Amino acid sequence: MVMILFSYFVGAIPTGYIISKYVYGIDIQSKGSGNIGATNMTRILGKKVGALTLAIDLLKSFFMIGWVIWAGQSPNILALSCVALLLGNCFSVFLKGKGGKGVATSFGIYLALSPTLFFMGVLVYGLSLKLTKISAVGSLAAMTVWPLAAFFIFDTKILI
Repeated sequence: MVMILFSYFVGAIPTGYIISKYVYGIDIQSKGSGNIGATNMTRILGKKVGALTLAIDLLKSFFMIGWVIWAGQSPNILALSCVALLLGNCFSVFLKGKGGKGVATSFGIYLALSPTLFFMGVLVYGLSLKLTKISAVGSLAAMTVWPLAAFFIFDTKILI
């Protein structure tokens, strides 16, 4: 239970908000789309800041899930920790229930769980972004491909 709660609080750390507020003196929630994620950070503060936000959010979830795996937690605790990370990111206690969309967090989770699926998601995201020039389309495409690919790649009877 502690691991699940810790996962929520790690996910709830609002990276984009912290960087925009304490480094640049702006509230990213009042700019652009109002989202605290890497896409809006890129739009408002540039590619380097957006990439930094993406990297931190991805690495937060990668290391958290890596720790859960390293600690030998049960598959149920692992699954609930993944959900808790996403809930923390999307509904941060630090932002009164507001948050990001969970994209970078999802990429970090998949990197920890399956580098193969992670790279498939990166490829699908990149191709979708190149074709449409819309980050949200790339994100949705990756989110759609991951469970389908997992179903066919891994010997499982459940859809992840």
